[in-house]
Amino acid sequence: PFYRQEGAHARMAGRWLDENSMWHALEHVSEPVATLALARRLLRPGGHVYVSVPNLDALQADVGENRWCYLDIPHHVTHFTPEGLAAALGVAGFTEPSMHWWSEEYELFGWYQTLLNQLTASHNYFYNRAKKGKRADAGPHPTWTAIATMAGPLLLPVVLLFSLWAFAASKPSCVEMHASVPR
Repeated sequence: PFYRQEGAHARMAGRWLDENSMWHALEHVSEPVATLALARRLLRPGGHVYVSVPNLDALQADVGENRWCYLDIPHHVTHFTPEGLAAALGVAGFTEPSMHWWSEEYELFGWYQTLLNQLTASHNYFYNRAKKGKRADAGPHPTWTAIATMAGPLLLPVVLLFSLWAFAASKPSCVEMHASVPR
């Protein structure tokens, strides 16, 4: 794991960064608090960390359930709620966590992919098709998945409505937090 491989180097070279960003990375590690503690050791007093992870308490997660696009097991090994991420930051030694509530690209794409997942019974075919090409798994009904994916742009008005609903409910697709190292 990252924190074990880099731990010795971080202790030698610690406290030299002003800011550290973990944008959709922390959900991929099995020991996120240890990873956050390493990030803290790399930061100067008064330094800042910015973290963005999928929000397990998102409206998307509620609607999508096991077909929520960001429930991407085994790639996402840890899932967070806003309270859970704030607690992890606190245990790692950060203070003053503040939440940011809107990330258009993750909100809109997440709703789009989650709704396609619901319609097709495949998991993230649209995303995987763009990433892997023809090697993407179309799920149990490949013809229907292909047709629904091609017709997917018709979902965009629904995606916009669900995104606005999530914003109004304060249940965004991602938890984005900023926290500081005490001076």
